[in-house]
Amino acid sequence: NTATLTNVAITGNTAGSAPGFGGGIHVTGAATVEVTGGTISGNTAVAGGGLWVSATGRLTARSGTVIAENTATGAAAGQGGGGLYVDGGAATLVDVEVRDNLATGAAGLGGGVLVRGGSLSVSGSLLVQRNQASRAGGGIALDGTGAPVTATITGTPVSFNTVGAASGTGGGIHAVGAVTVTLTNATVGSNTAVVGGGIYLGSGSTLVARGATLSTNVATGATAGQGGGGLYLGGGAADVAGSLFSFNSATGARGSGGGLLNAGGTVTVRRTEFRENQARGSGGAVEEAAAAPPTGVPSRYVAVLMRLNRAGADTVAGIGDGGAFHLTGAADVEVDSSTVSANTATRDGGAFWAAGGGRLIVNASSVEENAAVRGGAAFFSTAGEGVVAFFRSLIAGNTASVAGGGVFSDGGRGGVQISTLSGNRAPRGGGLFNAGGSVTVIDATVAGNVATVSGGGLAFAGAGNQTAMSNSILADNVAPTGADCFGYLLTLGPNLIETPEGCGASATISGVDPGLQPLADNGGATRTHALTAASPAARAGQTTSPFDQRGYTRDAPQSIGAYEFDGVVVADEPGPVAGAAPAVFALSAPAPNPFRNATTLRFTVATAGPVELALYDTIGRRLQTLYAGAPGAAAAVEVTVDGASLSPGVYVVRLTSASGTATQRLTVIR
Repeated sequence: NTATLTNVAITGNTAGSAPGFGGGIHVTGAATVEVTGGTISGNTAVAGGGLWVSATGRLTARSGTVIAENTATGAAAGQGGGGLYVDGGAATLVDVEVRDNLATGAAGLGGGVLVRGGSLSVSGSLLVQRNQASRAGGGIALDGTGAPVTATITGTPVSFNTVGAASGTGGGIHAVGAVTVTLTNATVGSNTAVVGGGIYLGSGSTLVARGATLSTNVATGATAGQGGGGLYLGGGAADVAGSLFSFNSATGARGSGGGLLNAGGTVTVRRTEFRENQARGSGGAVEEAAAAPPTGVPSRYVAVLMRLNRAGADTVAGIGDGGAFHLTGAADVEVDSSTVSANTATRDGGAFWAAGGGRLIVNASSVEENAAVRGGAAFFSTAGEGVVAFFRSLIAGNTASVAGGGVFSDGGRGGVQISTLSGNRAPRGGGLFNAGGSVTVIDATVAGNVATVSGGGLAFAGAGNQTAMSNSILADNVAPTGADCFGYLLTLGPNLIETPEGCGASATISGVDPGLQPLADNGGATRTHALTAASPAARAGQTTSPFDQRGYTRDAPQSIGAYEFDGVVVADEPGPVAGAAPAVFALSAPAPNPFRNATTLRFTVATAGPVELALYDTIGRRLQTLYAGAPGAAAAVEVTVDGASLSPGVYVVRLTSASGTATQRLTVIR
C-alpha cells in the first residue's frame, strides 16, 4: 500500500500506550508513505512521537516538510524517537526540517530521530536542530545492537541538539552496534552532551566522514575519561578525510579531547584541520586513551593541520597537558606529513604529551611555535615498551617556561632521528632536556636553540638519564652555561659538536663552525638547515639510514646531520635515478603503481657482481630484502614485491650495486 500526503498538517495527536507507536503517522507492514511539504507537529507517543516506520515499511519526506515539536515518552531502553522512529524499515528525508522534538523518557534515545535497524538517508540544506533526548542521541540515535543500521547524512546541518546527564552521549549523533554512518559535506555543530558533544561512536560502529565540519560542540563530562567535544570513540572505527574540527570543547573539570577523544577505537584522519579546540583537562585537539594493549592498528593522522588548540583552562595539578595531542595508556599513534603549530598547554607538552606503554611516531612533519611549561613541542614519560620518536621532522620555534624548549623527557624511551631541532627556547635545554630515561639523537641537526640558564642545544639531569648522539650536528646554540650541551652526553660514531665544553662529550669534529645555512625549503616535506660546500660535516658522516630529512638518498660518502649534502631525490619516473651511469644501470618504476597485492620491478647493472634490492618505509626502516645475488652485466632481473603484508602507504625500494645506487617509490592501497 502507498499513501501520499501533500502539504498536510498532522498536529496534536496522541498514540495510546499499547504499544504507543507513531503519534502522527504509523507505517506498518510493507506500506509506503510519501510526504511532500506540510507539517507533522505537536504529536505524542511512547515511541515515534511524530512518525513510526515498521521493519518492512518505507517513508519518504521531501520539499520542506517540517517534523517539529513532537514527543516520545517511552522510558525503556530502545524507546524514543521524538520526531521519527525507524524500527527496521527505511526512511529518506530530503530538504526536511527535524526540529524541537523530544525523547523525554528516562532512557529516551533520539530526540529528533531513532533508527533501530534499517536505513536512514538525510540530505539537503535544511536541518536537524534543537532536538533533545534524555539519554543519548539528541539529534539522531542509531542503534545497531539488534539489527544493522546504515545512515547517510549529506549536506545537512545537525546542530543545537542536546542530551541529558543520565548517560549523556552523542549530542548530535549517537551510534552503537552494527552501524555505518556516512557524513558528506555535512555540519555537526553546537551540540551538547556529557560525552561526545558532536558525535558518539560506540563499539561495532563505523563513521565515514568526507568534507564534514564538526564545530562548536561541547562535552561537559567532568572526569578524564569523559570529553570528546567533537567526536568520541568508545570503540568502533572512524575514517575522516577532508574535514574540519573547530572550536569544539571538553568543558568538564578534567574533560579531555576538545576535538576528538579515542577511548579504544580505530581512527584514521587525513587532510583534516583541527583548529582552536580546547580541553579544560588535557588533549586540546585529540585525546588518545586506549586502555588495552595496542592491537597492531595504530591511530593514523596523515596530512593534518593542528593549530591554535589549547589544553587546560585552569592551573590544576595533573591536567593541562598536550595542547594538540594527549596520549595515555597503551595508545598507539602515528602522525605523518602534518603541521602541528601554535598550540599551547598550561602544563606540559605544547603539541604532544605521551605517557604509559603506548607509542607515538611523528614522521615528515613540522612541529612549530608551540608552548608549554615543560616540552614546548613534546613531553614524554613512557613505560615498558612505550616509545616516542620523531623521524624526518622539524621541531622549531617552540618555547617552554621551565625546560625543554623543543622536547622534554621525563623517563622511558624516545628519540629524534633524521630531524632538525632549531630555534627552540627554554631556561634549560633549549632544544631538548632529558630528566631521565633513554633518549637518542641520530642523524639530526640541533642548531640555533637558546637556553637562558644552561644547555642551549641539549641538557641532561636526573637519575637514570642516558642521552646518546650519533652522526649529528650540535652547533650554533646559545646559553650562559653549556652553549651546545650541559650534562653528560654519550657520543657514538661521527658527530660535529661546535662547543663540547659542558657535557663531557667527545666528537669526531669539534670547535669549528658547521657551515649551516638558515632554515629554508630545500626540498622534502619540511624545512632544513642545508650545508654549505665548505661545511666540515659534508661527506664526513656514517649512517645506516638510506634517506635524509627531505627523503633524499644518502650515498657514500655520507654527511653528518639531518641534511645530506650529496642527496638525490627519490625517483618517481621509470629508468635510472638522475645521475646514474652508465646507461645499462637502471631500476624501472614499479608496475602497477599504486598496487594492492603485488607489483613488479626490473633492474640491470653495468658490471657483474653482488646486488641487493631492499624495501624501506618512509622513515628509513628496512622492511624486506627483495633480492640478493650476483647477476651478469646488463642482465635484466625481474623482482615481485608482495604487498599483502604491507599496510597502506608509501614505500621505497633501493638498489645497491657496484654500478651505483638507484631508488623508486611505490604506493600500497587497500
